[in-house]
Amino acid sequence: MTLDHPDLSQENDVTLTEAELAQIADPQLRQRVAALVEQCDRLDHERQWMRQRLEDLQLQVHLTQEMCRFKGGFLARVSHELRSPLSGLIGTHQLILTDLCEDQEEERDFLGRAHEYSLKMVEMLDIVLKVARAEQGRSPLKVEPVRLYDVFEEVRELSALQVANRNYHYDVQMPNGDLWVNADYKPLVQVLLHQIMAVVDGMSEGSLRLSSSVGGEDEVYIWLDSPCQLDIWNEPIDQLRSPPPAPQIPVSATELPQLSSGLSWLVDYTLLEIMGGALDVLEPPPNPNCGWLSRLQYRLQQAPPPPETESG
Repeated sequence: MTLDHPDLSQENDVTLTEAELAQIADPQLRQRVAALVEQCDRLDHERQWMRQRLEDLQLQVHLTQEMCRFKGGFLARVSHELRSPLSGLIGTHQLILTDLCEDQEEERDFLGRAHEYSLKMVEMLDIVLKVARAEQGRSPLKVEPVRLYDVFEEVRELSALQVANRNYHYDVQMPNGDLWVNADYKPLVQVLLHQIMAVVDGMSEGSLRLSSSVGGEDEVYIWLDSPCQLDIWNEPIDQLRSPPPAPQIPVSATELPQLSSGLSWLVDYTLLEIMGGALDVLEPPPNPNCGWLSRLQYRLQQAPPPPETESG
């Protein structure tokens, strides 16, 4: 019997049976060998614990770095997007203050546009502040069992008309009526609508499919399959490096700035994270004839139905 030196690159199980120890004739030597083997086993267990601890710490460092990068990107994106309505607001006021309006009616028209820009900027700020307050616990989300069928039904009703107006095929596969998830109902509907509208705006043709599936460890997956490339959600993180846009006046009020897919993604990612879920962009199922190029995955925890539902 030989006692190998512990090697961090592989597992070593240093054990001796009672029969093997009995073969050592010298009682003192047998006792010392047994103590040495016991010490080796203890050191091996400590080494395994330290290695697992090191892996956990490395994972935490990686997650912390990713979160810092994510938060920095979120703040950069918010500041970048607020430049657009602010620039429009400044531009309309400049036209009025420099007496470039032809008459009083045109001046009132520019004042109306400036007011619309102000409302749009307040709307964007409200969305960001709502997420920030929920994350800080100042205005926490009401996470409770939510029936996924009801969520899909409302999402379908709110989005079907916009998709139909673009002449896209829209397939909503309703989940079972007894499937419940832990979530806040209204933010979950908002999260799904955000990305559906982002996909519709990025499409030129094709079809959408909204479906769900139950996975392992009580997880529920919501999938949004679309013909959009994966890079529709990949926007630059460090938007602060880009120069501020010059003040511009839109041709019509319908050209007011909207939340970009990048900021919508960051908002939805944060809301799902607060609900204990996740948001990922995946490759579509391997089917060349399906017509889908990307799959957006929402991951939530399955929940038991409320007691009043079970009794009913």
